[in-house]
Amino acid sequence: MGRKKGWSQVVGEVRFRAGYRGQEEPKEIVLQDRAHPVTSIISRKRVEERNPGLGSEVFLCRLDRGLVEVQVREDGTTRIFKRKNGG
Repeated sequence: MGRKKGWSQVVGEVRFRAGYRGQEEPKEIVLQDRAHPVTSIISRKRVEERNPGLGSEVFLCRLDRGLVEVQVREDGTTRIFKRKNGG
C-alpha cells in the first residue's frame, strides 16, 4: 500500500484490546520505549490489497502527541505511520 504525502513509517509496537464483537482495536502505541494511549479511533476501514485474500484493517488513531495510522494485515503484521509534521 502506498502512503499519502506527509506521513512516514515508524518503528513501534501496537498493543490491542478486544473491541466490538471480539474484533481487536489499538489500545496504545509504543514508540521509542514510551507508551502512548490511543485517545480515540477516528476511522476504521478494511482495505483489500492486490494479492487476492490479503487485506488490512486500517485505523486512524489520535494519540496524546498527534495522529497515527495503524495497518493490521491478515498475516498478523502491523505497520505504523505518523504525520511528519508531528501533528
